[in-house]
Amino acid sequence: MKKPVRRLVFVFALMGLMSCTEPIDLENKGMAPMLVITGVISDRVKDHDFSFNDNQIVIQKTTSFFARESPAFVTGAKVWVDGIPLIDMKNGAYEFPDEEFCGVPGQTYTLEVHYDMDGSGAVKVYTATTTMPQACQLDSISLRSGIFRPSDEYRAWLWLHYQDDGSVPTYYCAKLRNDNNGYPYSGRILRYSLFSLSDLVLDGASRTTPSGWNIRHEMQYDNQRVYPMFAGDLLMVELESLSKEYYDYLAAARTELTQNNPLFSGPRSNLPSNIKGGALGIFGSYTTSRASLILPAGLPARPDRP
Repeated sequence: MKKPVRRLVFVFALMGLMSCTEPIDLENKGMAPMLVITGVISDRVKDHDFSFNDNQIVIQKTTSFFARESPAFVTGAKVWVDGIPLIDMKNGAYEFPDEEFCGVPGQTYTLEVHYDMDGSGAVKVYTATTTMPQACQLDSISLRSGIFRPSDEYRAWLWLHYQDDGSVPTYYCAKLRNDNNGYPYSGRILRYSLFSLSDLVLDGASRTTPSGWNIRHEMQYDNQRVYPMFAGDLLMVELESLSKEYYDYLAAARTELTQNNPLFSGPRSNLPSNIKGGALGIFGSYTTSRASLILPAGLPARPDRP
């Protein structure tokens, strides 16, 4: 009987401690700004038509937790990648002097940033490394009919086809594009999908992998807009083979953005970072492969197409 008594005494003592509370005045001083460095190296050159440039470094400062303004872009930093000095674009972005720069699969890149964070004259050094993965070369993509609920809508699964010689990397991000710039009703549409090959069912050395996309006559994308899909449109998949640190960063960011954290989980916005020296952010890399198909006649015809 001694053990139960001791447990009861402990429980009542704990309840007494919990009930003996007094108001405490806490002074909120916010959070000191931190440097956020985000950069990605890819195996493609700057694309002026599509207005992207992955081969760059973007530097910002965080704001107070209770502040309403967006993070401030940082200018005046000194930035190198593998000893190449990057150009300060005066908008928070730092770019390679050669616009034709593109990364090489298998090569390890080192980022170095020098910046006086607090204006005291003491320059801090921030570093990170990334090794660019080998590309997974897509042979083709295809559409397969699935088992769906009865509907007049067109629906099919999108599949990826490629060869696996044992060097295919594990982590992927894919973009789905509908590029038909010659037609006025067409739009360039993007949707990202993250996945790992270890989570998918594969068929032999010649791999056939479900992409996770259900192609429909109308598709809703991440910006909440609905895009119609028409027969004869060119549908393209851009498969990105990601370095592991970049994959982990994107996966964590997606979890934060969807706000599906479990109850009593850790505080939001603790994304993984490989930046050393006291900054947040990521320095990652990826390689790209593309494949496309013409959408079949089961979809509606584009109104402006003869």
